[in-house]
Amino acid sequence: MNLEAEISKFWKWADKTPDVYAQNRGSGSWETEYGNWANLNLAIDKAINELNSSYNQETAENLIQALAIDNESELTLEKIEETLNSKNRFVEQVISSIQPQAKWQVSEMLGNVMLENSTQYLLELIDDQDKYVKRRALLSLNKVDKNIAKSIATKYQDDSDDYLRVVSGKIVNEEIKH
Repeated sequence: MNLEAEISKFWKWADKTPDVYAQNRGSGSWETEYGNWANLNLAIDKAINELNSSYNQETAENLIQALAIDNESELTLEKIEETLNSKNRFVEQVISSIQPQAKWQVSEMLGNVMLENSTQYLLELIDDQDKYVKRRALLSLNKVDKNIAKSIATKYQDDSDDYLRVVSGKIVNEEIKH
């Protein structure tokens, strides 16, 4: 199974490009309706093994797309957390990607798997334009460093996004328990 080929099949089925998906994936969990997840999952496993042998940006980009479209079950995220050796390089590539669905999941991972640069990565993700990415990164930062999270959260207590305000308020008031 080749991940690039399997991802191409998904985009054809979805009638979207990765760029269009990044800008507007639509609502709901429509990605789960894709009929070829079994092959896609096999290709994801193979790509992770390839990245463990030798990091390749093209393979990683395809894995980022797979991570983005698997935003409901989060099985790809789980596989990355458990088996990807070069998490730092992958996280850096995700942060630079256009896929908010991958970015919020990497934010989640950074709250669960301590990397040398977790705090810095989360601060970069908090600066993302996507409000959901900001919220998830802020929540994970609260797991990694409560003091920095509290300091950052104060900046978002009056944000136009209701959910970001709620998350920020809870962090500032130390109501989030982990």
